[in-house]
Amino acid sequence: MEEGGRIASGLAYTVRQVAIEPIYDDVWPVVHADIKNLQYSCVPTWRFLNTEVEISPVALIGQGGGIFGTSADTGAADGGLGGSRIALNNGAGQTWIYYELPVLLPANTTFSLRLRFGANAVVIDGGRNTSNLIVRGHLIGVITSAVPQG
Repeated sequence: MEEGGRIASGLAYTVRQVAIEPIYDDVWPVVHADIKNLQYSCVPTWRFLNTEVEISPVALIGQGGGIFGTSADTGAADGGLGGSRIALNNGAGQTWIYYELPVLLPANTTFSLRLRFGANAVVIDGGRNTSNLIVRGHLIGVITSAVPQG
């Protein structure tokens, strides 16, 4: 994109998938409590064509939903704490598929993707570390030539 949040003149973008990717701003893996809070308390909403559309609860984005991850014996590598490190993810594949009803963003459309948290959301604290949670939303699709109107 030449300009963030805007479809260029003469082009269109067909959104076929949405992904929500939670990461911390440091080397720590995302803890279970923070992913669970994100999945149960957040709804991605996108705004375009003077309207807002709630996409889906984060728990349903990720090909089957749920929390998936891996575990590794890190010994004393994690600050001398020893034991296992668990790396968790939002869903098995992190994308939610729109193939049956893709969304078309026409030329010159300005859009944004926002995360809305409900009243029961708790403060995200990174578990035992001081990490800040970064949640990246992705709209995955195809850029095509805009269809001429007339």
